[in-house]
Amino acid sequence: MYNMKIKAQPDEFGFVYGIATDGEGNAIRVDIMPPKKAWHGGTMLQGFCPHESDWVVYLDGQEVCRVQEAVRSRRPRCGTLNRQDGFSKIGRPLPV
Repeated sequence: MYNMKIKAQPDEFGFVYGIATDGEGNAIRVDIMPPKKAWHGGTMLQGFCPHESDWVVYLDGQEVCRVQEAVRSRRPRCGTLNRQDGFSKIGRPLPV
């Protein structure tokens, strides 16, 4: 299971970002590109444009999934990510 800490505000490139750490202390960088209507960056990185409707999730720089609507939690800056969510330890989608 991963403990995920996400910054409350996006970075200068419009990504919401943070770190997911497993129980052994191994960390994975998490970057989430919001869709166009929610993007609030100052500079757009080449090759990383907001999608029309999808939130794009990257783990260690690799796109792993797209989500079509934001999920609000009671603790918006913290959460967990585990194998049941479809991610392996190295941050790649697991086969279904």
